[in-house]
Amino acid sequence: MKYVFTLFLIFVSTHLLATDATDVSMMDLNGPVKSYSKDGETFYFDGSGNLTHALRSTKEGLISTRNEYYIHIFDEEHRRKITNIFKDSTCKEKLDAITYRYDKNGILKSKYENGKYRITYYNEPPFWKDVLSKYGKRKHKPNSEVKKVRKKDTIYCSYNEKGELALYKLIAPSLCTELEMSFGEDTIINFHLTDGYTIVNRYRYNSKNQLLEYFHRDTTGADTRICIEHYKYNEQGLLEEKSMYRKNYNFIGEIRNIDCVITYKYDSWNNLVGEEWYHKDTKQTIRKKHLIEYY
Repeated sequence: MKYVFTLFLIFVSTHLLATDATDVSMMDLNGPVKSYSKDGETFYFDGSGNLTHALRSTKEGLISTRNEYYIHIFDEEHRRKITNIFKDSTCKEKLDAITYRYDKNGILKSKYENGKYRITYYNEPPFWKDVLSKYGKRKHKPNSEVKKVRKKDTIYCSYNEKGELALYKLIAPSLCTELEMSFGEDTIINFHLTDGYTIVNRYRYNSKNQLLEYFHRDTTGADTRICIEHYKYNEQGLLEEKSMYRKNYNFIGEIRNIDCVITYKYDSWNNLVGEEWYHKDTKQTIRKKHLIEYY
């Protein structure tokens, strides 16, 4: 079941990134970053913000680390075309390659990862934002509906009295899945699987488009998983505090609950340099550091 759901996420996702985005910016970093370390991983960048090599962590089975070296190939418009990933600095043994594809406006619309070793190193927006951008970018006739039949799926869109996207539905029989998104005060995403299982995600934003609340319920496992998160921001618009509750989640092979409050610290470049996790149940505080070196 998880395999089908993962395939479906890949199937409906399109990743929209600005053409001038660098690895530094895609990792939510600012300034002339030379290296960045967190959670046992270290990333190294050149003066243009492109990733050159990294010490990565894998969590498949036993936790282990490995080196990755990157060579980027750009097109005539200086857009990233291919990223080749190698095992060591000799760049002879390739681990993976990423191919980037752009639309007619020069916006990155997809990336193709053709190897089994790939570990994503940058942050990507929720895929529902891509749906909203694609199908809700322009206003339609008020209270109208649009149906689009494709080879592998069918898409339904409904628009409200203002002509704004209110409901998006994708039916993919080959994946035994139905996706439904509703847009309004809350953004609600429902996955309906043919065996009766459901996955629900609900997002609530403020007037500044900052995420305030997140709710998740997943019934695909032996026990229903619940996640509830609340967010607070400082005057600069940076995330200052997150309260997080999770029920029946797998933490390093152990199914348990977590109830904590996380506070965040930033440097003069507004880069995250510290986290403080306060666990309400155990009264324990755990501190994490993000180490950043600048040019």
